[in-house]
Amino acid sequence: MLGLLKKLRCDNYISLVAASSIIRVGVAKSGMMKEYINRFHHPNDFKYLHPIMKEQLAETYGVMVYQEDL
Repeated sequence: MLGLLKKLRCDNYISLVAASSIIRVGVAKSGMMKEYINRFHHPNDFKYLHPIMKEQLAETYGVMVYQEDL
């Protein structure tokens, strides 16, 4: 977890909550943790598949991090 926080350089509550969720086995094994870190640092380098996804997943840069996202 400490390594993830260093990579993200979290500076607000939302990013801390996302980091605590993204460290879970399912998300980490799927490769989405790496994708989240990349999108966190480069938020303009990807496109949402659909406008609804942007509306629902903008907080986590289009990555389904929370159980509620599924």
